[in-house]
Formats: sequence, C-alpha cells, structure tokens
Amino acid sequence: MKSMHLLLAAVLLTLATVWARAATQGLEQALVSIGVDCCLKVLRARTRAFSNINSLWPARIFTRAAEHRIFV
Repeated sequence: MKSMHLLLAAVLLTLATVWARAATQGLEQALVSIGVDCCLKVLRARTRAFSNINSLWPARIFTRAAEHRIFV
C-alpha cells in the first residue's frame, strides 16, 4: 500500500510540473522540454555511475587483432 502512495505522489508531482510548464510555455513545448530534461538526467546519472569503469580495468582488449594482445 505504501508503494501505491509513492507512485500516486510521483504521478501527481509530474502532472503538476507539466501543468506549470504548460502555463508558461504551451503544452507541446512543456512535454518536449520535460522529456529532454529527463533524458539528460538519465545520461548524466549513467556517466557518473560508470565513470570509474576505466580505473577498474584500464587495459583495452582488442579481440579482432590477429594475435590477441592486451594494449595498456
């Protein structure tokens, strides 16, 4: 039941955000700008979450080479 309250709160917050932006920008532009903002936040979060991958495995393995060499 608590998850339903959280989901309902998230939906209402999203609708309030769209409504507020639509009042200033217009409905179509508000929907597009919210979609772009969400995509940018996801991409930023992914780059922050996976930024340490190169420090964990700094070697690059090229499997297409004739000999399987590891280049550092």
